[in-house]
Amino acid sequence: MKKLISLILVLCMACMLIPAMAESAAATGIWYAKTMKMGDMEMDMASIGMAITVELNEDGTATMTASGQEPTPGTWTLEGDQITLIDETNTMTGTVTADTLTLELDGQTMILTREEPAAAIEPAAVKAAASAEEFYGNYVLSLLDMDGALLDVGAMGFTTGVSISADKIEIVPSSEEDTFAILIMLMDLSPAGFEDGALKLVSGTNPDNIQASAQLLEDGMIKVSSINTSNGEGLVFYVTPAAAAEEPAA
Repeated sequence: MKKLISLILVLCMACMLIPAMAESAAATGIWYAKTMKMGDMEMDMASIGMAITVELNEDGTATMTASGQEPTPGTWTLEGDQITLIDETNTMTGTVTADTLTLELDGQTMILTREEPAAAIEPAAVKAAASAEEFYGNYVLSLLDMDGALLDVGAMGFTTGVSISADKIEIVPSSEEDTFAILIMLMDLSPAGFEDGALKLVSGTNPDNIQASAQLLEDGMIKVSSINTSNGEGLVFYVTPAAAAEEPAA
């Protein structure tokens, strides 16, 4: 009789563990960030050129990877549909369903799914033997490099105008809230010669510390790279010919 009672207790405990094991198994695997919410603002991760993945392993370990960053190790636990994810510096909480993982931290909410996002944006190669005249014209700001991730400015609704001529670069903000235009305007770049297929640029506000150049790409876009010589870092952005930017998507 004692053996029978013991067997029944073991079976009951196993039955209690099965749902928890099933919930845990449903959460394991790779999740891909789809949207990010901050207050009333919601951003599609693909539109800002940011790729974030969260891998939940069966042993309770986790790995978070963001564009241009080294993978971050962590741990995770699950109680019902409530998940807690802890990495080196943060503790995130959220919920898990069959096809959605939601994580919250400091008022920001990241929603992840099992659907792998489209491939990251890859700019075209630099055009060989470009002439100075090929740079002159009207453009629209398209991409902004943020620590290795390309922010799709156009997809966010900004149409910042950039006009390049032999003696000046003019920035036309799309609105008063166009922070991208302000960022570029603060550099006050202007042409300062042409060398090896690249348009040399100089900063009117800080000519000694900022070096910049513009390169023409095979698809007609222009890549502008600046270097702040005091720390070796700078701003990289891409502009698209205005006529091409206005063409409807196929």
